[in-house]
Amino acid sequence: MGRPPKYKVTLTTEEQMFLEGLLRKGKSSARVLRCARTLLLAGRDTNAR
Repeated sequence: MGRPPKYKVTLTTEEQMFLEGLLRKGKSSARVLRCARTLLLAGRDTNAR
């Protein structure tokens, strides 16, 4: 469906919870929130396999 992933991202449960907490609060800068969202999406694809 798209290009194959360039980097393999694996997140621990603690890391996922931390990033989700950042997004849920929404108090960080837009840059930090965008990076957190990107990491969660990339990690979701590799953790599902």
